Amino acid sequence: MRVVVAHENLDFDALGSMVLAGRLFPGSFLALVGGLEGPLKEIAPLLEDRLDLVPASEIPLDRVSEVILVDNARPERIGPFKALVGRVPFWVFDHHPRAPGDVPAVGGRVQEVGATVSLLLPLLMERGLVLTPLEATLAYAGIWEDTGGFSFPSTTPVDLEAAHHLALLGAEIPRVRAWVRPHLGEEARSVLKELLKTARVVEVEASASSWPGPRKRVTCPLWPPWPTPFWTCTRRTGCSWC
Repeated sequence: MRVVVAHENLDFDALGSMVLAGRLFPGSFLALVGGLEGPLKEIAPLLEDRLDLVPASEIPLDRVSEVILVDNARPERIGPFKALVGRVPFWVFDHHPRAPGDVPAVGGRVQEVGATVSLLLPLLMERGLVLTPLEATLAYAGIWEDTGGFSFPSTTPVDLEAAHHLALLGAEIPRVRAWVRPHLGEEARSVLKELLKTARVVEVEASASSWPGPRKRVTCPLWPPWPTPFWTCTRRTGCSWC
């Protein structure tokens, strides 16, 4: 028995990578370790009959002959399958930097890119495997989430090329943007909490004549509903106010 495993708190890159690995290694069981992360808690149950995820607790370890590990290389994150490290072959596909103590692999691909999906997709394309629109959408969601909509510094040309091919295969990008809601990191949340603690409301009355310095009549390019042209200070022209 061959199983595909990612990690606990499954995110979109892990799920998309599991789906692609399942296509790359036909007949594999997609093993769900732990819970789901964020919006996947709402989405996965709706797709349950099409994803074929099997709880790790239902897979007999003594029957597992091979493990495909995706989006992770740490043995402590694979639940009961940690017991199989060193006993059965592991293939590892991961976009995180290598580290001491990673699962020893007999094959796979480990490279620092934005998402693991981006490493698996070229392998499917080399074999001429075609994804369904749902598979392409889940894979695109993995890239979109892990690259912050292609804005994170970790985003590479490999990720952009993979996303392009997934779009050609029918990935529903509007659906991805609805699924993958923006979220703040731990540091950003801490900063926001501190700002809210010290925030205060200030009411200011001002008119065009109250702006310092000479004024200039301009047209606002960002707010066409406003009656333009209007008065603004030349010191502020080009800023976020106009």
